[in-house]
Amino acid sequence: AVALVGLAGSHCLEVYRTHGFEAVGEAFADRAYEADGTLRSRTMPGALLADPAAAGAQAVRIAVAGWVTAFGGSEIALAARTICIHGDSPGAAVVAEAVRAALLAAGVRLAPAAAARA
Repeated sequence: AVALVGLAGSHCLEVYRTHGFEAVGEAFADRAYEADGTLRSRTMPGALLADPAAAGAQAVRIAVAGWVTAFGGSEIALAARTICIHGDSPGAAVVAEAVRAALLAAGVRLAPAAAARA
């Protein structure tokens, strides 16, 4: 069976489920969030978390605590089973290495995406 992945907390996950798909929430280590849970537009300042340490810290908060700090400073809950790092962002490989190291240091078990469905 195929699972569909969508932004954690977004309406699309419920639409997927309504149509009989398994839906998996995804969060982003390298992107800033708005207070409403949407991703900050790339046209806005601060949309990308280019600092590897900041992306790693955000990934740990997502995986361990289930929340992120939004751009304005508020905390928002995210029920995510996958974490994305955008490969088209500057320094993506370095960010990915930092995110992996931060997650492992926090004791998070890393698994292939198929395991997120369990």
